[in-house]
Amino acid sequence: MSFPSITIPLECQEKTIALGHILGLTTHEGGVIALVGDLGAGKTTFTQGFCAGVGGIDPESVSSPTFVLLQHYPGRLTVHHFDVYRLESLEQFWDLGPSEYCQGDGVALVEWADRVAPLLPDDRLQIELMHISIEEIKDNSKFTEGRKAILHALGPVHNQWLIRAKDRLEKQFPGLSSMQR
Repeated sequence: MSFPSITIPLECQEKTIALGHILGLTTHEGGVIALVGDLGAGKTTFTQGFCAGVGGIDPESVSSPTFVLLQHYPGRLTVHHFDVYRLESLEQFWDLGPSEYCQGDGVALVEWADRVAPLLPDDRLQIELMHISIEEIKDNSKFTEGRKAILHALGPVHNQWLIRAKDRLEKQFPGLSSMQR
C-alpha cells in the first residue's frame, strides 16, 4: 500500500523547528521518525523542535549525538535520538538495540536513517530534509530559499499520524494541501 507524501518549504530555521514541534505535539508511543539529509540539512534542528513539541524536553538540551550515537530525552514521551553517521555497519546499529526503542513506549528518531533502513520498522515516518536548488525556486513559487522537507508515511500507523497533524501543518504552512502528491 502506498501513502501520499507531503512536501513542505522550510524558508528558515524557525520553519524547520515549527515542523518538528507540530509532529512532536501529535506523536504517539512507538513512533519512528527516519531523518534523511545531507550535512547541514536541518536534522538536528528538526529534532530540537520535535522534542519541544513532545513536551517536558528543553530543546536547548538537544544536540547531535554523533559522538555518543544515542541520547534519551525524557518528556511526555521519551525521545530516543540516534545519529548513525559514524557507524560503519548495520551490526553496529543493531548493537545499540533499535528494536527495543522502536517498539517501546517512547519515540525513536534516527538521523542518517538511510544508512540503517533495513533495520528500521517498515511502518515509520521518513522525512527527507534537503537544500533547495535555484532552479527549483524559479520553477515553484512555493519555494523562496532555504530547504524543504518531504514527509513519507511508510505504513498505516504513521499515515494516521500525518492525518492527525494535517490541520496544524496546514495552519503553519499555508497551501500545504495543494502540495500533496
